[in-house]
Amino acid sequence: MLGEPEIELQPDGLGSWRHVLAPGAELTGVAPASGCGQYWVVLEGSGKVAGRELEQRDLLFASPAEPAVTVRAGAAGMEILALQFRARPDLPQSRQR
Repeated sequence: MLGEPEIELQPDGLGSWRHVLAPGAELTGVAPASGCGQYWVVLEGSGKVAGRELEQRDLLFASPAEPAVTVRAGAAGMEILALQFRARPDLPQSRQR
């Protein structure tokens, strides 16, 4: 389940999605390897993001080497924004991870 795209996933991996989750709802995002990593920003509420408890204005980075981020909303629900960097073909794979 993906939220509303703020930026549709582009061929170069750039993309952004806003997710609004009901209390206890869970989702798995796009794999960070489809771009050059992702930032996840909690806009409202709280919950678990990649196994870490995060609250409003908290931020998590997922490198391309990590699995797709799983989010589980807390008791009050959660609004979260995923921002994915475009792939960098000019960088060696080892520098993108």
